Amino acid sequence: MRFSWLNASIASGRFGSSPLAFWQQERFSGEAVRLLSLELVATGFEPSKSTAPNAKPTLFFRGKSEGGAPHESTLRGSVTMLDSGHIRWRMTSSYGGFQRWSSEGVQLSIQSQSGVLGPLVTL
Repeated sequence: MRFSWLNASIASGRFGSSPLAFWQQERFSGEAVRLLSLELVATGFEPSKSTAPNAKPTLFFRGKSEGGAPHESTLRGSVTMLDSGHIRWRMTSSYGGFQRWSSEGVQLSIQSQSGVLGPLVTL
């Protein structure tokens, strides 16, 4: 499965013609923003530990990213919907056979205009 949230947003006219338009707003000045294209494949799932009535399973994935430094990295990680409705993404990326980055972020909702917000940490 390949999905580019930014391409879908541009096609819908949500941000005009620029994928950076959302992040170019004055309120985000001074923030470091990295736009990455991800190609992910689901590798498994785990039933939710939540007792919430609409609990969803945790999905595991692997894949690759393009657009950052290094230019292409392999990925593995998981995505979970929290009881609040927010979506937690956790992943590590490898380049040249070595793990380079770890990331944990929150997507505020499905189709959130802000994408996934969180730190990218060097390992």
